[in-house]
Amino acid sequence: MEEDGSLRFSSVSLKDTGKYTFNAYNDAGAEIGKGEVEIKVYEKAPKPAVKIICTKNGNATLTCVIGKREDLTLSWYKEDKMIQNENKPQVFLSSTEVQENKPYSCEAHNPVSSNKSDSVTVS
Repeated sequence: MEEDGSLRFSSVSLKDTGKYTFNAYNDAGAEIGKGEVEIKVYEKAPKPAVKIICTKNGNATLTCVIGKREDLTLSWYKEDKMIQNENKPQVFLSSTEVQENKPYSCEAHNPVSSNKSDSVTVS
C-alpha cells in the first residue's frame, strides 16, 4: 500500500486477476467509503500462425492458430489492410481471391498487447 492509500501491484501474474474490496477512511479514522473493483491481468499475445486449406474447386480457408487462448480477439488483414474484425478464427477465400496472389495475415490482441502472424500467399 502506498502512502496515499493507493494499492500498487508489482510483478503481477494471472493469479492476481479478481475482485478486490476496499474501504476508505478519513484522517480521524471514520469510514468514508467502500467498494469493489475488478482487476484483470492479461498474458502477452502470442504470435499466431496461419494455416491454409485449399479445396479442389480453387477456394481456400485460412485459419488463425493461437492455441487455447480465450482472452484474445482476432483480426484479418489483406495486404496490411484490415478485412475482418469479427473475432473469427477463419476467413474464406473464393477462387477469384486466391488467384489475386495477395498476402494475408491475422493478428491476435487483447487490451495490453498484440501480435501479428507472418503473411501468407495462397497459390
